[in-house]
Amino acid sequence: MARNAKEGQEMIDACKQANVKLLVGYRMHFEPKTLEVIRMRKDEEFGRIKFFQGLSGFSIGDPSQWRLNKELAGGGSMMDIGIYSINGARYMIGEDPIWVTAQETKTDPVKFKEGVDETIQFQLGFPSGAVASCLSTYSMNNLDRFSSWMAKKDLPNCSRPPAMGRSRAGPIKAN
Repeated sequence: MARNAKEGQEMIDACKQANVKLLVGYRMHFEPKTLEVIRMRKDEEFGRIKFFQGLSGFSIGDPSQWRLNKELAGGGSMMDIGIYSINGARYMIGEDPIWVTAQETKTDPVKFKEGVDETIQFQLGFPSGAVASCLSTYSMNNLDRFSSWMAKKDLPNCSRPPAMGRSRAGPIKAN
């Protein structure tokens, strides 16, 4: 909502002075699929989530667009689309993180100037011991997925199904 704590406090103060409410109209809080996942977690249909992976990304085009302007966008891929992985992890795990680590990668410092990130890899740790590993990027297309691994549905000592298919030499079958 704000780029830093000072701007956030200015928003709060302005709303108090104007006697209006300050809120984030974040659509995912009320989307039916999000609400269903939260219900399923609360009903313990998944068991305890041990690991969450969130990938959000697309290849950004026009280098003059607002997303690449720190004054308009506030940062870059993390501020724009990284929030989906953060909130996805919070919804799936049902906790707020207690620690975070992050790494930034830039392959195009001309397009992604100081203060505008291209790719952020970040990890979140939760009170239950669950961990989230996430990626937010403006340099890889079709990254829009969440995955979770949980205690209840994990099956010990499971192996992959046998490999099958065809090659030029004929059928492929596992031993």
